[in-house]
Amino acid sequence: MNHLAHFLVAYGDDGLTAGALLADRTKGRLDGTFPAPLERGIALHRAVDAWTDQHPEARAAARAFDPEFRRFGPIMTDVIFDHFLARQWTRFGPCAIGDFADNARACVASWGETIPADTRQAMHRMHRNGTLARYADADFVVNVLEHLGTRLRRPNPLAESGVQFTHRAHALELHFERFMPELLEFTDTWRAGQQDV
Repeated sequence: MNHLAHFLVAYGDDGLTAGALLADRTKGRLDGTFPAPLERGIALHRAVDAWTDQHPEARAAARAFDPEFRRFGPIMTDVIFDHFLARQWTRFGPCAIGDFADNARACVASWGETIPADTRQAMHRMHRNGTLARYADADFVVNVLEHLGTRLRRPNPLAESGVQFTHRAHALELHFERFMPELLEFTDTWRAGQQDV
């Protein structure tokens, strides 16, 4: 759901980038099922998720929603932070967002059939639909948030989550602006540590 941030922190490494996409579809221990560069990408994605879940700004953003939404706050925050990342792409991105999306697709494609077909298809849809760039559009983000509820098995209030976002956008953006530089610092340190392994 928050592919833009995960691809950004993996940028410049095909394995980390493809692994970032694989991570949402890979459960359990990393046991050599995939080549080491892909498993490092999965590990980076998981490290980012765990770090984000504990970060004060991400936690504060997740608690900003009305009580019935707070259980879903971390998921909503992931999507909303990708929106602010896309809006501030010239500050955080390494190149034009269209070129960045092309690079992410090429990284996944470079692994061929090592990447499961459903993951390759997801990347193809994401690229065809311009999803990464569209995160800058608030209406697109509202649609993503509201669609999330249809993917969950139990009843949930996410069909109304767009209003939660639009009414709090300014405060949420302030949380993002304090969070994002620290995320980049964390992932730079993580990646540097992996080079020593």
